[in-house]
Amino acid sequence: MHIWLTSFKWPMGQEEDVLLLSTSISSVEYLSIFPVQLQSALTILMRAGYIEFEHEPDASSRAIFLLQRNDLYLLQGLSPKEDLVITTLLRLYGGLFIDYVYIDEDLISERSGLTRKEIHLLLKGLSQRHILHYIPQKKMPYITFLCEKS
Repeated sequence: MHIWLTSFKWPMGQEEDVLLLSTSISSVEYLSIFPVQLQSALTILMRAGYIEFEHEPDASSRAIFLLQRNDLYLLQGLSPKEDLVITTLLRLYGGLFIDYVYIDEDLISERSGLTRKEIHLLLKGLSQRHILHYIPQKKMPYITFLCEKS
């Protein structure tokens, strides 16, 4: 069973958490529960040993270059900021041409002198141009059902 938790605002301004329960592709159920009730229910289930709930697991940003190292020299039309981000990435992280590498936008921001938001937007732009593949940081709660062994 897969479970996703999301938050959204209703027209009246009240924020609700939505619990999506799915046991198969054809069977999907949406439950609207207010955040306090949902948090209390999850805490009770966690203390009883039925589930493990991670509120904000760290799914750090990752990147990999889609081009070969020599192809970077042939790139035309890069802005100075894009060139700075690529240079900073290459100086900070090894193995970007081989596999996905966990990156820290704050560190890249500090070393390049750009803001974190600019780094994020530039990396997304480079990803859209198929120069690198960028997976932004995600903060999505996870619920894992615990099974007792008989």
